[in-house]
Amino acid sequence: MLSKGYKAGGVSVGNNTNAGNVPFERPFKKEQLWNYELGFKSELWDNRLRLNGSIFHIEWENLQLEAFRFLTRGDLSSNFEQTINVANADANGVELEFFALPTEQLTLSGGVGWLDTEITSSETAQLSGGLVVDLHGRDVPKSPEWTLNMAGEYRWPIGQNEAWLRLEYISRSGQYSDIEALTWDQHRGRPTQGGGLVPATINGDPSFPYATPDYNLLNLRAGFDWDAFRFTVYVENLTDEEYWTGTQENFGLSGIRLRPHPRYWGGSVSYSWGGI
Repeated sequence: MLSKGYKAGGVSVGNNTNAGNVPFERPFKKEQLWNYELGFKSELWDNRLRLNGSIFHIEWENLQLEAFRFLTRGDLSSNFEQTINVANADANGVELEFFALPTEQLTLSGGVGWLDTEITSSETAQLSGGLVVDLHGRDVPKSPEWTLNMAGEYRWPIGQNEAWLRLEYISRSGQYSDIEALTWDQHRGRPTQGGGLVPATINGDPSFPYATPDYNLLNLRAGFDWDAFRFTVYVENLTDEEYWTGTQENFGLSGIRLRPHPRYWGGSVSYSWGGI
């Protein structure tokens, strides 16, 4: 399969406090990509197993990325969120997924993915403090190398209705969320306009907090389907693992900002009209 996509261009707007608070604009180009994909779909064991897979190659032209910086040291009003274009970037990946019905009451599903990305053109970006970093050869942000998910769901009848229990497993490789994190080794320990990016380590990993560590999660869900009503309770992050799904450079003021996800409980009630 061959497909093409695009993201519209635009302008980044700033306020130049170094020149009498004069507003200014920085245009950025339209992003385009070509996706080349080869895959298969199959149904096995009397249609009790569905197995799908694909390999793909993506080529970006003028990939849009964002960088944050201050135009005037310590002046919040001069914060500038600029979208830049990366002339060329590539991605190669493999995906495999399955859905199985071992019994009439038990379903199993899952998927695994591998992704390798690279900025292939010679590119630089300017960060807070006037630091210029080299992007060539770096990963594309928000691109974990490995993703894995599995789920098992068991259903049993209660009168004319049905109860169910579902356990989910999710695994993700670490990733870089933005340009500041992606180029951590080029600016680590160097001062920025807001006081510097705070160095830290976790499990001896010097790239933390710029790269989020790998994480593995369990989610538990249970429910009862009564006519057109569905009652659900759940626990996200069942084992209360300490993990982060992303990081962000906090405008050079207070270092790297993490997005933690603690364990939490919840429930819901839904109703389907017309059997939908």
